[in-house]
Amino acid sequence: MVRNGKQYNKINRIPLISSATVIISHIESPSSFFVQPKNHITDDLILREPSELPLMPLSSEMTNDSLLGYYCMAPLEDLLVDDEIVRQYGRARIIDVNFSLVEVRYIDEGKTEWVDPICLAEMPENFYYHPWQTIHCCLGGISPTGFLLESNPEQESRGWTETDADHFRQVVNRFPLFKVVSIQGTNISNDNSRVNIVELYGLENSFSVSQRILETDIVTFFRTQVRPLSWSDSDVEQVREKFGNLFKKHSVENPKIDVSDLLVLERLYTAPIKILEIDVAGLFSAEFFQTVIYSPLYNASMFPIPAGPINHQPTTVIDPRFEDFPLRWTSDERKAPNRKTIPKSSMDTDGFGVIYSSSDFQVPNMDCKYFRENGYYSDSGVVTFHILSARLNTPYEFYGIPLRNHNPENKEVLPTREAFRQMITERKELAAELEAFYSLSKNRYQFKIKDILSGFNGGIRFYGIYICSQLDRRSQFGRYQRVEIIAVDPKEGLMLRFLDSGGTIEAVNITDVYQIASKHCTIAAMALQLCWQGVRDEDMMFWVKSDFHPFTLKAFRQKFFTDGPVQLTLLENHDRKKCRYGKERPIVYEMWNVCFCTNIELSPTLTKEPNLFKVLNFDGQIVESRLVNDPDAP
Repeated sequence: MVRNGKQYNKINRIPLISSATVIISHIESPSSFFVQPKNHITDDLILREPSELPLMPLSSEMTNDSLLGYYCMAPLEDLLVDDEIVRQYGRARIIDVNFSLVEVRYIDEGKTEWVDPICLAEMPENFYYHPWQTIHCCLGGISPTGFLLESNPEQESRGWTETDADHFRQVVNRFPLFKVVSIQGTNISNDNSRVNIVELYGLENSFSVSQRILETDIVTFFRTQVRPLSWSDSDVEQVREKFGNLFKKHSVENPKIDVSDLLVLERLYTAPIKILEIDVAGLFSAEFFQTVIYSPLYNASMFPIPAGPINHQPTTVIDPRFEDFPLRWTSDERKAPNRKTIPKSSMDTDGFGVIYSSSDFQVPNMDCKYFRENGYYSDSGVVTFHILSARLNTPYEFYGIPLRNHNPENKEVLPTREAFRQMITERKELAAELEAFYSLSKNRYQFKIKDILSGFNGGIRFYGIYICSQLDRRSQFGRYQRVEIIAVDPKEGLMLRFLDSGGTIEAVNITDVYQIASKHCTIAAMALQLCWQGVRDEDMMFWVKSDFHPFTLKAFRQKFFTDGPVQLTLLENHDRKKCRYGKERPIVYEMWNVCFCTNIELSPTLTKEPNLFKVLNFDGQIVESRLVNDPDAP
């Protein structure tokens, strides 16, 4: 992602890499609609009266050129709370300027409004560090009838009308949730502001097929449930063969299904379906086949996006909220976290402290002693891990979650499946606890950089809570995640290590990290940073830099099969010095709470050779580089 923040007038966007479960927040046309991730944080990015932060108007010296593209806060609909009207402002961006009016796009909802710029306010600085909570999408393969007709290229192609958009909304409104799947193209781009061409599937909750069929017709059913979705003569023949006499009874002229047909369908679908993915493009084209054309799309770069309905620019503001800056907006500074209000003791009633060196605010190290006392070692002296495939950085830095071998109280051995289930349950329970506690503003206290740097100089380690904006991390372990601060740069921000989901992140704004309550420091980190001791790259040019040849790294990530349990032989004592954290990124194997292993055994069900070193040593093969043994590495 590019640099973001107020000084750059940049707010990052959530990239759609493959697929996501979403809510549709705004529809302009089938070729332009906005979705929100299921676990979006839009509500946390709204200023409501009385707000923690003051509402400051835009500078009167801003010109039309400087307004275009500027991020700001714009009025939202008023709320009615306990019979009182509550005014609120949401994040927006100015996307058009027309003399005395500007058009703003609400970046967390997707909708647009024409407003008088005098009603707009400055965006709080910490709001810049949370990405857009919407993803701009286009339904791939769907076009209005008459769009780019090959039979008559001179005829002006038709774009979407407002009627088409209403029809699309009718289809979409049937589903509470959706899955969007990105359609990849041959034109690769890292521009996340471009519209994403997607497949869209409506997600329905538990139901029986018979209940759904009663509400639809045979044509719609076969178009949305039978592949391929294109409605050609050959496809009809395939459907006839599959469904036999049932389809012969029905046609476009006689589409309805009677109750007797349900018995046939129940035999085809005997088990109740918990979640069914309904292809929205197929459903839309089936129900409005006279105005919509659907052709399955396999290359997004080959799809010309149809234009949306024409929107006429207004000359006056209709809604009074958009006419003027709100009068007598009240801000309650008591709601904002204030460091000075924290008691001058190591702990207050909520378990927050300013004496960070206290053991109350230090997360226990997960080392060999911890593994032995808590039932992780097997009789053969190894520890089984679930290795995180997304965090396979190098042989000197990868992350895994240990699985218990036996109950530490009665020594009863746990099957691997049961140990894995216990691990998942523990992670979910902790994530729910963090979400319930830190979602309350009264439980969020910010750090100060000078306090962290001062503590680093004294050898103190700092732990905190990070508001996670990365969609993949949030989907795994929730919005509020435990972290350790491992570097501080007053200009670039913080570098963090995730205690429970593994990996690190750089350039984090300090406003996104809060103090951790003492009660959340009693649990050891669930994802452990691991280092493979005794191996190095054969190429000395890389070894002198404690690095690895690109070929070796690629092989390490491809051959390290993480789908099954991995057994590690841990090094009991390692005299590698521990670094003191500061402004620079620490060397990965000199960081605190890194566990060194000397042997890695993969699941024998996944590979012929479970010993990972033998695999990456490529014995007898001519390769660009390989792993070799070296007792002094690292």
